[in-house]
Formats: sequence, C-alpha cells, structure tokens
Amino acid sequence: GLMRWRARHRAKKVAEKAHQMCTFGPMIDGNDEVERQKLIEKATRRAFKWLSYQNAIVEELQGQVGGLSENKRCMMRLAPDYVLKHIRPDHRGAREVAFYEAVKAASSQSSGAKNKKTRRLFGKFSPIEVFDMLSMWLAICLQDPVVASSEQALIESWRASKRESELLRRLSNFVPAYYGVLQQDILLSSASQNSYQKFVDAMAALSDEFILMQDVTAKFSKPCAIDLKMGTQTYEPDAPDEKRIRETEKYPLQTEFGLRIVSLRVYDPTHADADGGYLTFPKQFGRRLESRAELLSAFRIFFSAGIEGSSSENDSEQKPKTKLRTRVVGNILKQLKLLHSWFDDNDCLAFYASSLFLVYDGDSSRGDATSTKLIDFGHVRRQEGGDPGYKVGLRTLISLFTSLLEDVEPSAE
Repeated sequence: GLMRWRARHRAKKVAEKAHQMCTFGPMIDGNDEVERQKLIEKATRRAFKWLSYQNAIVEELQGQVGGLSENKRCMMRLAPDYVLKHIRPDHRGAREVAFYEAVKAASSQSSGAKNKKTRRLFGKFSPIEVFDMLSMWLAICLQDPVVASSEQALIESWRASKRESELLRRLSNFVPAYYGVLQQDILLSSASQNSYQKFVDAMAALSDEFILMQDVTAKFSKPCAIDLKMGTQTYEPDAPDEKRIRETEKYPLQTEFGLRIVSLRVYDPTHADADGGYLTFPKQFGRRLESRAELLSAFRIFFSAGIEGSSSENDSEQKPKTKLRTRVVGNILKQLKLLHSWFDDNDCLAFYASSLFLVYDGDSSRGDATSTKLIDFGHVRRQEGGDPGYKVGLRTLISLFTSLLEDVEPSAE
C-alpha cells in the first residue's frame, strides 16, 4: 500500500513538472520571484565559468543600433568582445534569460554531458531515491492505472521537450553567444573605478543584473548594422487593448510587411552629416516608409557602404543607388533562407517583438563577412503552430534582397 501510494504520488509529480515545461505560453513565469531568483543564480554561476574579472574594462557601447528610448538604457561593452545588456526588472528580463538558458542547454548537449548523466544514473542514491525507484518499478509491473496514465503524460511531454530542444539547437547559430548573467557588485569590485563610474551612473535607476553575451559587431572594422523588428504583430496574444493599439500605431504596415526598420547605421565618412564616420537613421525613419519601393530605397542606403561615391542623404525618397555591396546582400540572403527554413519547421515557439540584427563591414577591403542574429527575447513564448507572422517578415526580406540583386548594377567589389 505504501509503495503504491508513493509510486502514484511520485509519478503525478514528475508528470506535472514535465507538463509545465511544455505548456503553451511564456517559457517561465517572469513574475514568480522565487523562479526568477533560481534562474538568475543559475545564469550567474554560468558566467563565472567563462570570465576572469580582474582586469575588466566596462564602457558604453558605441554606435548602438536600436533599443534606445526614454525608458531604456544603452548597452555596455566589456573588453575584449562582450556586451552587457541590462536585464529588465519585470517579467521580460527573466523571460529573456530563460530563453538564452534554454538555447544554451540545447546547444551544449554533448557526449561528455551524456556520460556524466550516465555515471550519475548508476552512482550512489539516497535511501528515499531507492525506495521511489522500487515503488515505480513495482507499480509499472502491476500496471497500476494511475502510474500508467502519468507515464503516458510524461512520455508526451518528453517528446515535446525533445522537439523544442532540437529546434533551439538548430537556432543557436542565429543567436548571439550567451555566457550567463553578471551582477553589478561583481563588476564594481573588479573593474577600475574610473572606467566604471560612468557605467554605474547610467544604470543606477535600474536593477543590477546584466546578460553577458557576444558582441557580434566586434569582428568588423567599420560595422554597419540594422535592427529589424520582425513579425506581423509586436504584442503577445494576451496583451491588453492599450498595448495592442500602441504597438500597432507605431507602424500600421507591419501587418503587411511583417517587419519594421527600428534603426540603421551606415559607414559613410564623406557624408556631410556623418558623425564619427557614420550616418545613423533613427526609428522615425523606418516608420515613415510607406511602400515596398521605399523599403527598397532604405536597404539600398544600408548596403551601399564601402563603395566610392556612395554618400546618401537621410531621405528614403532619394534616387535609387546604382551600385551596392552585392556579395554582402547575397551572403545575408543565404542566411535568411536558412532561417526561413527553420521557421517552416518551427511549430511551437513564437518570437513577439524580437528583432533581426544584420551586420557587415563598411570597409570593403576587409571582405564581405556578415552576421545575421536574432535578438531581444523578452516576449518569446511557446505557441501552437509556431510563428507565422515572423515568416511573413522573412519572406518580405528575401523578396526585397532578391530584387536588389536583380535590379542593381554590380559594384566593383
């Protein structure tokens, strides 16, 4: 009797836990302070494995594209090639860390990790663990209906979890490398006071936790970058009406194009308005683009860096360029097609208000390397059917970039 009760109790508990891990909705309850703290502690331990902070130099990230508004703070750079993204104190911060942790776990699965689990499986167990295993074994042999039902639910949840893990593993190539979470007091104790004071002042109004990730622009000499807010809607299905209205009003054509240009930065040192050699186009620029033709003009501006005589005015209605960095466009187009293929297979994750971050080198002598990364995961959620709205945006980009390559006069790259 006791063993049967224990088996049923354990089976139900395990099945409920597994079901929670695969339930549609946010990947974590960002408002649960206990769960949030567990998550941050795990991510902080991860960061300790990656870095030594003895000579850390923290400074403001120069040339940030997107993510700047009245209620947001700039990202920071941690030498040599990391960035620190402030973790929002509300549910969005915890959800973004949870997503990065899920991607990291999926992409880090190796034979070494499996061997470690195998050794643990046949290692020492506590008396209660031994009792639980014997109880479960006996209940299964006797075909206990409660245990059998929980077993079936566990199997279904395991299959869903495995499916999600495989999708995240494949997506990891399109996500900036993630190293964990740093806390302000750790940085303060290790960084020089002179380099850190500006950082402290800038972040004092917010919480003291930061996502440590790869600086995807670090490998480029003159990084040109564009931030694209993807999807036909940038609010979650359960968002209140005021949120829905506010987001829709930002760019009504987002429902048609599946994307919005948040900001872009192009290396163009000969332009009269260049600041430090760069032209920066703010969010108002993207919100004024009212047709496919104007979107094409905007991308012509973006892909013109490093070509002699490519100076452009900050106006989407200018005459189209006749030369572009065609190999750069082609390289990014290949990545977009791979990403679209992933979204075709994705049937369980939605990326509301996420961005696509494209980078290439404005110094054409350095080659045509590019970077295509998804960023901003504060509204990622499990959703049946995946994310068809994001696919609309990818199809728009693929169509636009294909048109650029077909219409443009090849440059002397």
